Amino acid sequence: MTLRTVWHHSLFLLAVVLLGVQGCSRDDAEAYTKSGIALSKMGKAPEACEKYAEAVEINPRLVEAYVNWGLALHAMGKAPEACEKYAKAVEVNPRDAIAYSNWGAAKARRSRRSA
Repeated sequence: MTLRTVWHHSLFLLAVVLLGVQGCSRDDAEAYTKSGIALSKMGKAPEACEKYAEAVEINPRLVEAYVNWGLALHAMGKAPEACEKYAKAVEVNPRDAIAYSNWGAAKARRSRRSA
């Protein structure tokens, strides 16, 4: 990846975060999710969690938002809360292998902390 590519990618992520998203359609729920992903990549997990919450408020069946919300919570050391988001993702789509895998990792982390 060249410096120019990194710069353009960074500008895109910054624009997504600064401009935010407006409205309440299913497409907007996906935009909130993408905004959350951008914030997570910038190391702003708490802000990302807010975007994922907005996304699932608009579209409660958006598995990608639950999975990424779980990842952000897990990164913040909140394994029990992450497990809840992964469980919701699996409830919405029982075939989502990523949600199952992340759920298992969060449960293992929670078990190690309580041991």
